[in-house]
Amino acid sequence: MQIKLNSFILPKNVIERMKIELERTNKTGIEYGFSLCMKPETNIIIDKERCVGDQCKIKVERKCDEGEKHIGSYHTHPDGYARMSGADMVNACLEDVDCVGGEVNKIKCFVKRRTQPEWKHAAKSLACHYASKEFYEKIETPMNKKFYDIKTESAKLKELVNRYMKGEPINKEELNARIRTHNNSIKQFAKDTQKYEQRIGTLINEFFNVIDIK
Repeated sequence: MQIKLNSFILPKNVIERMKIELERTNKTGIEYGFSLCMKPETNIIIDKERCVGDQCKIKVERKCDEGEKHIGSYHTHPDGYARMSGADMVNACLEDVDCVGGEVNKIKCFVKRRTQPEWKHAAKSLACHYASKEFYEKIETPMNKKFYDIKTESAKLKELVNRYMKGEPINKEELNARIRTHNNSIKQFAKDTQKYEQRIGTLINEFFNVIDIK
């Protein structure tokens, strides 16, 4: 069954393709995506050639055939939400549709809200772009660094604990102090994550209509 995304029509074959790429991601842990194009006389969305990313990111090429208009993209999030990240929003603000697959086989499309006249819509698109760019640079990028720092420290502490349990000469007090510091970092990260979720949710709701596909 086709789904209407504002003035665009998302046909069944493209929805099925989205599901296939999400299943592929669930098996491989790699991001997949493709461009969304449209023939202006029909408003029917067309899917294009697959792009392959890695476990963290993907760049979807803006490829459409002659006579078609590029309106956005679809990509998957391995072990992530079916929701745009700040990095996704930076580009999506300058397009019409951004669809994301993730969390337990969910797919959502984020359709940019339209305003009239056209110059107001263009101005709002730029406002969206700069707001999401600021969010990405000042909030999301530091959050990503904290996440990987915590992940790295967790692995190091696990190794140290294993070595201590095997009887290696590791200072117990220093190890316990390091574990306490690490646990405090995790608690603070959890609080920061709540603020992150609230902020990105506010940005998405301000500029996009969210439509569940699956």
